[in-house]
Amino acid sequence: MCPQVVATCTQCQTQELRSISFEDEPRILGVKREPAVQATQMYGKVNSLWDVQTRFSPGYVLDNVPALSLAARYSSVMRNIKTRWMFGIEPRVDAETGGRKVVPKVEGSKATRRLLPDGYIGNIGLEIDEGGKPFLRRPHGAEFLYPTKEQLQESKAVGTLFYEIHPDYWGQGIMTEALTGIIEFAFETLHLSAIIIDPMVGNVASEKLAQRLGGKITGTKKSPGYPKQTIYKITPPAAGLGEETGKRCCRWCVFKLSSSFQS
Repeated sequence: MCPQVVATCTQCQTQELRSISFEDEPRILGVKREPAVQATQMYGKVNSLWDVQTRFSPGYVLDNVPALSLAARYSSVMRNIKTRWMFGIEPRVDAETGGRKVVPKVEGSKATRRLLPDGYIGNIGLEIDEGGKPFLRRPHGAEFLYPTKEQLQESKAVGTLFYEIHPDYWGQGIMTEALTGIIEFAFETLHLSAIIIDPMVGNVASEKLAQRLGGKITGTKKSPGYPKQTIYKITPPAAGLGEETGKRCCRWCVFKLSSSFQS
């Protein structure tokens, strides 16, 4: 069983960002089967727990592990590689009341089914584009070592963000709060040179979110068989570029396996 590593993110006052487990599968389905969610995503229809178990949750769980031979995910590749981080979003418990700090916003919700706040309500993924230099890959059996700050800056590696949340929790600032924390993690811990957010053209809420996070439009893209997307680029602030401040966000076990992870 993968350890439930919880990200320490002081930007995230109403939620915690944590690893995703197989126990989350029914709630993952609860998010992905919503038509309003599917209309904003590239993966198409998700109608059953089987869809979640075969298309999503194995990858989400594997992405919790900093070093792993991903033959199960990429059958032709036997390498130790870490290019994606997945963060589950779960409302925090209020220490005073015992309730959750985030509750469903039922009035005006586009949801067809309710999803209570007592667990997973969505996710954020961060995937690294290595900039043409595959330094994240290691021969099968070799120890995984995250690249140095110098390697990342030389390669101009960037991260792409993708995310989703149940419609009952739209319009509450949850994703803005969470993505602010993840972006700090990307710049301060992973030393990426830029972050890309690429919502479908016409996804007004995500386009406004990208702008609110400091994204600037750099163009559009259209992959065969998929909707057109707008590309927003976020760059780190001039002060403290890539510095390990150790002060704020998301100190995940990205450099070695957690001691609590047992084979």
